[in-house]
Amino acid sequence: MLQWRIVLVFINNDDFRGRYYFILNCEFYIVMMLIILLILFPFTPRTYFIDQIRTRNRNINR
Repeated sequence: MLQWRIVLVFINNDDFRGRYYFILNCEFYIVMMLIILLILFPFTPRTYFIDQIRTRNRNINR
């Protein structure tokens, strides 16, 4: 609920336009960070562990 905190902080401001753009920017950056984490996080550990398992299997087979 970070967005509501930002709204509560900026309700005291009289400049509605600045407050609105600030909230939009924060939402945009939060969404982008979540998308980047969702894209990058599943791929790197899986490929790493798959490579480790493959190398182990090769060593066992030899």
